[in-house]
Amino acid sequence: MITAIVLGGGQLKEQSLPKSLIEFQGSPLIVRITEALEKSSYVSSIILIVPDEVRNSVDGKFSKVKAFVSSGKDLIEKIYEALDYVDTEYVLIMPVDVPFINEEVIDGFILECLEKKGDAFYPIISKQVIEKRFPGTKRTYGKLKEGTFTGGNVFLIKKSLFYLNRNFIEEIYAARKNAFKMARVAGIGIFLKGLLGILRIRDAEKRVSKLFNNAELKAVITKYPEIGIDVDKIEDLEMLKKLERVGSNA
Repeated sequence: MITAIVLGGGQLKEQSLPKSLIEFQGSPLIVRITEALEKSSYVSSIILIVPDEVRNSVDGKFSKVKAFVSSGKDLIEKIYEALDYVDTEYVLIMPVDVPFINEEVIDGFILECLEKKGDAFYPIISKQVIEKRFPGTKRTYGKLKEGTFTGGNVFLIKKSLFYLNRNFIEEIYAARKNAFKMARVAGIGIFLKGLLGILRIRDAEKRVSKLFNNAELKAVITKYPEIGIDVDKIEDLEMLKKLERVGSNA
């Protein structure tokens, strides 16, 4: 079985309301994602990293919720606090602002990972799959030898890797919004191949696996576009609500 850690801190850039309490399809996002995890066939327990004001929305309402961790500025530190409650080999880490993810998506992605075998798994979604399901959404794409992809928002990883690679994880997190820092972390050869669109998925896997103490990291070309859709700004939320209405009228 798998423990899920939900990253429920943060807020929309234009509002002071926590992301966890944003309503979508009649429920706060924290309730939607917790319900989906509660119904998952693979998830045995849930740990929520949320602001204290959010806790009452879910406390005592879900049998799989094992612990709460108060969110804060240092996300990596909070994840390690949550790991103290994890007693399974694998951990599923996901943000709260993925409104279209349900239990079918969660279980489907986990199954895709387990079929590949490895120590950690990162989803990538093709541009065609995203645009077919969510036309008009704006995502950041990267061109690889195998096609054009965007990254997903759900990660499956062995708990032990967090402790073996803490310094590297912190380095990646600190560099995530700086292309030059990411190039230094990944290696200039891999970075340039990525810019040119000639990087193969397998080459990227080998490089990241080496950086992770030779753990076996896998990119999963998932068939679930819902994993790639998150909410960062008000306009994102309005676009998703528009897609929701279009889908319900189809």
